[in-house]
Amino acid sequence: MLQSRFKSKLTKYLALSAFVTIVVMGYHIYLSSKRLTVLSKKDFRDDLNNQVLNLKNKYITLQQQFQQDVPQTYDVEKLQQHLQNLKESSAKVEEDMDILLHQIQQLPSIQDQQLKLQKITSAEEFARRRRRVRYGCSSDEVPGHVGNVLTHPSGVIYCIVPKAGCTFWKRIFTAATKKNNITIETISSISRESVHFDDGFGVPYNATTHTIKYPTRFIVTRDPYSRVFSSYLDKIYLPDFWLDVVLPMIKTRQAPLPRTNKDFLRHHFDKIATLFKGNATKRETSTESEKECGKYVTFSEFIAEGIEIMEPHWMPIHQICNPCLFNVTHVSSMRTFTEDARVILAQMKQEAVLDNLDENAQVKEEINSVSSYNFNHFYKGKMSSFYNTCITPREIAYRLWHNFRWRGYIDPDIEYQIPEFKDKKLIESDFMKQVFLARQSGLLNPQKMAATKRKFKKNVFATISKPMFKKLNKMYALDFELFGNTDVRDELFSLYSS
Repeated sequence: MLQSRFKSKLTKYLALSAFVTIVVMGYHIYLSSKRLTVLSKKDFRDDLNNQVLNLKNKYITLQQQFQQDVPQTYDVEKLQQHLQNLKESSAKVEEDMDILLHQIQQLPSIQDQQLKLQKITSAEEFARRRRRVRYGCSSDEVPGHVGNVLTHPSGVIYCIVPKAGCTFWKRIFTAATKKNNITIETISSISRESVHFDDGFGVPYNATTHTIKYPTRFIVTRDPYSRVFSSYLDKIYLPDFWLDVVLPMIKTRQAPLPRTNKDFLRHHFDKIATLFKGNATKRETSTESEKECGKYVTFSEFIAEGIEIMEPHWMPIHQICNPCLFNVTHVSSMRTFTEDARVILAQMKQEAVLDNLDENAQVKEEINSVSSYNFNHFYKGKMSSFYNTCITPREIAYRLWHNFRWRGYIDPDIEYQIPEFKDKKLIESDFMKQVFLARQSGLLNPQKMAATKRKFKKNVFATISKPMFKKLNKMYALDFELFGNTDVRDELFSLYSS
């Protein structure tokens, strides 16, 4: 009788074990078949996938225990003890299953994820943008020219616009000329230096031959204020343009600009000078390092003195990629960059590039490439004597940290720990460890990172005078008319009005 009861219990547990094993294995196969791309948070899905494997192994072990360890005896105590062990094991398995199912419920639905994966900019939206451009071209005489372009045998031609996703597209065209099928790993392996100084430079536009051979003609646009803000952080605050742009600007300055209390970046530079040079950057006694290097230019000074320099990184887009002369067919926007890119990449038969390229992956790639470029580019060739005199690797690391903080890439509450050692490779390695820890910490509260970026951008624009803002608005007026983004302009205008 007792043995019969035991077999009944055993059958019940075996059935339960088989059921949950099938469920978990099925879910594991589903994850594999989707190549994990349906989940929106990579770190979370990887962790969940590991839990699935661990739990599946638990079920297999438990099932083997059920089948192999049945006591070959009628001893009541041993049978009851074994039955109790099975109950406890089964209870633990069910508890693990409940936890796993709860985590699965936190994921977006399969249907929503599939829709998200398939989200592309519609032909109607591209047509709407095209009509806006053509209306602007017909109602105004749009100045400017068409600069360098990149082409693909599929009939796609791209007019290069700096500070509007051009690093991504330069890598795409560079890789596509060398390989038939490219992935995110392929383009990530192409250095920032290579695409901006070698392979991705492009060729001059020829209206006759290029119009006939390349019917799909696209540009990427960006709201002018985000573009000039990004140019300042990457090219003026970081040392990229010190030698060629900023230093000549400083040397032609007629008199020092007045120092105002609201220009908080001046206080930031005072701190940098104290940390790395042991002196302060008082405007009335401008430091020699500023005269020689141009390393302490604030955003308001850049707008007042440098914005009219004809530099493609902040020139109006219509002046470097005139959409009327280019006869643009696809106007992409940084706001819908991925959705727009899918359409172009589909024509190039390179859609796989965007597999697994979520927002976090894009930010990590940006941190990697910008850091590598700034740690290594300036200490080569003819530039090395200038930059070795003007900035140390530790100061580069410090400026990179604040650049990433102000862009909303890292936890704003974590400070950079300046190392004692001075070896460039050690400083770079230590910096990368610190910055990715700060990135991981920031992902726990992405709203705070985004808020830090918004606040900094608002504060930095508040440092420029109202007449200077009006001048800036006039400079970019035609870009707003042709490409939209007027909500950004209106938001900043309301800041000055108040």
